[in-house]
Amino acid sequence: MDTLDVQTGEIQYNLTEHIAQTQEWQQTADAQFANINNMIQQQHDDLQAYFRFQEFNPYQGP
Repeated sequence: MDTLDVQTGEIQYNLTEHIAQTQEWQQTADAQFANINNMIQQQHDDLQAYFRFQEFNPYQGP
């Protein structure tokens, strides 16, 4: 095995590791964004329920 083959193997290994780490990071980021979206949706739903309970009508004049 010559030097070029060794370097090629190391590059391939590094790329494979990088791809695996990037995919793991993407899955983590996707999960965090999903949690944030769920939290925002829950807050939205809670506020709508609160304003309905208070009989607030945003379309009603002052």
